Amino acid sequence: MLRVTKYVVLFGMLAALGTVPFVRAQEKGKQDHVEYFDKATKKAADVYGKIDEEGPSGIKMKVKEGKAEKTVTVPAAAILSVYYYTPDVPRTDFRRGFVKETKWKDADPKGKNKPKYLEEAISEFKGVEDKLRGRNEARRYIQFKIAMLSIEQAKEDPTKMADALKLLKDFTANNRSGWQILPALTLQAKLMEDAGRTDEAREAYEELTKLPDLPPALARQADMLVGKLLLRAGKHATPRSGSRSCWAG
Repeated sequence: MLRVTKYVVLFGMLAALGTVPFVRAQEKGKQDHVEYFDKATKKAADVYGKIDEEGPSGIKMKVKEGKAEKTVTVPAAAILSVYYYTPDVPRTDFRRGFVKETKWKDADPKGKNKPKYLEEAISEFKGVEDKLRGRNEARRYIQFKIAMLSIEQAKEDPTKMADALKLLKDFTANNRSGWQILPALTLQAKLMEDAGRTDEAREAYEELTKLPDLPPALARQADMLVGKLLLRAGKHATPRSGSRSCWAG
């Protein structure tokens, strides 16, 4: 009887230990998840918690360490992907577009599947956008993905560029408070510059300099690009209220 009791107790302990990873997985499933590039390790890293604040400079998260809680800041330039927890869309559905996007990135550039994966990724993101209701920052992120991937699609099919640019411009015009504005506005400025639309490119770079909490290095770079485009157009910059630009005529 004593031996049986020992086995029962031992089995109970093993079963309890086995539930720990399951419980932790459940907890992570109900948390926000940011994947980012860690400069120290030069590898992708993950942080789980609750997104407390986000803006052009990046994301601030509340992260639990045992019973304590700390704030972790992830710079916008380091962010690789974000999973926003929302009851509207299951985690697997939210992630499906990212899986397709990864397949597109990894596919043979000359293979027939590459454009198919890109089309499927955009379609999956659009499906998620239609379902999102309760969390605006999650919806904004999905709209960002749709706009950015639509530009990639238009690079292969120029007939789609006008619609893709409209998506991108609508996004940058209406979403200045999210971390996505930095890469979105930077891409918009570069596309305008490459297309020879100098005034539109300059305006986009000027909008970059106006973003709050913009890292100083990026602010200086944007200012220099504004000056370069002004010189190319044979113009001189005039002082702008609140501008950090060193270009003044």
